[in-house]
Amino acid sequence: MRDGKYRSSSYGLTSRFRKVSLLCVVAMVVGLTALVAAPAAQAVSPGNFFATGHDMDFHCSGGTTAECAYLKIVVDKARAGSALPILALDQGTELPTALKMAGEAPVVKVDPSNAAAFNATAFVSGSKTPLYSAIITASDSTCGGCDNTPAGESNINARKTDFATYLDNGGSIVALTGADNFSTYYNFVALKITGAPVSPPFTVTGDGAALGITSAMANCCATHSSFKIPGSPFKTLETDSAALAETIDCLGCSSTTVSGGGGGGGGTGNIFESEFLQCKYLHLGYNRFQNGTVVSWDITTNGKGIVSTGHFTTIGGGKLGSKTYHFITLPLRTTLPSESTGIQSHIHLHWANGGKYAATRDPGC
Repeated sequence: MRDGKYRSSSYGLTSRFRKVSLLCVVAMVVGLTALVAAPAAQAVSPGNFFATGHDMDFHCSGGTTAECAYLKIVVDKARAGSALPILALDQGTELPTALKMAGEAPVVKVDPSNAAAFNATAFVSGSKTPLYSAIITASDSTCGGCDNTPAGESNINARKTDFATYLDNGGSIVALTGADNFSTYYNFVALKITGAPVSPPFTVTGDGAALGITSAMANCCATHSSFKIPGSPFKTLETDSAALAETIDCLGCSSTTVSGGGGGGGGTGNIFESEFLQCKYLHLGYNRFQNGTVVSWDITTNGKGIVSTGHFTTIGGGKLGSKTYHFITLPLRTTLPSESTGIQSHIHLHWANGGKYAATRDPGC
């Protein structure tokens, strides 16, 4: 009996053990399946930003083919293949008309001067996912026929935080010309860009040409504002005759991005030496800069426009800068034509508080 009871008891324990073990295995399988099925958290990439002094909406909607082609290049690059609609912030109809003529769709138009309707327009979902592939602001009315006025632009600027959230979560922005109101038009952008008066004609840079922008597109039409040359990670796609930026971009740009050309230092600054070495390097000597001043530079060659750009950060002193001489040699991204060609190249430097320097030099090779 003892053996029987023992065997019976043993069988019951074994049976229960098997049932519990089976439940544990099932639970483990379900748990592992859930872990496998659960999607990994995706890192959010910031969006793209473009700003231009061109009133592409005005000229494209008026039938200028070259300006429509330019608008399409910019908008396609900003959207980066997204099929989400474009949000056109326009007090009239020029921007949606231009986008249609450029082959961009779908487009949602909102009048920013209608504060109630504009403020009710969300840029992102509750989970901060962008609702639009790009938000484009129509050109300022001082272009000589464009749609947006300071009243509408004031409402746009008031939503600076919303634009920052949109950009940080992968939305893209295209800002057209601020024309005569360039000093306030771009205030909705959290990025450090500075508008300036324009000086035509225009020269497409290597970065602009790489996107497909041509001189015919850049010079087809009257243009209304420029920008101080920004530094990395911004790229200058086109310059005016005063060596200011005419069209700029910042790809993968967040609201905390700081332009290499817009920060740090200031002071008087003194460039006492500049030359090209071996046709491949820019050699500079400087002093009297505040420590940490960011100096942006570009090199132009006769007949080719800008062929190389960059920036560097100075070593200096306090408010009046340091008397100590400092030297820096910067590699160019191209080889300049040799002296035997008779072609000269030009150095342009810009830094905070309006500092600038220009010189023409033989390539030194």
